[in-house]
Amino acid sequence: MRSYFIDELTAANVDAIKAWLDERGLKSAIEDLYHLPVPMELLTPEQREHAERCGPHVLALETGPTWVRLELLVRATGVMRCSCMTYATCEQERAMVERVLNLLAELDIPT
Repeated sequence: MRSYFIDELTAANVDAIKAWLDERGLKSAIEDLYHLPVPMELLTPEQREHAERCGPHVLALETGPTWVRLELLVRATGVMRCSCMTYATCEQERAMVERVLNLLAELDIPT
């Protein structure tokens, strides 16, 4: 699995990240796993075409005791399998990693 991994966080940092994600309703059904929606303008043509049936399209953000990991697989939450579920494009990857880094900056967590 391709991912963007940030470690050496404090437990308090991870708690702050989780609280921020929880407040925005991004928690998945799996403990310590969150879904970050990929903005519509970043979806590939196929993902846009499948948005109503398969979406929303998300990247998974997993939290651990002192780390967070952004999986770089665009998942379709409306179905288990579809061709619209693929690894993030370069543009999607850049934007979503930047989103995580902006979250850390907003919470005053050093990177």
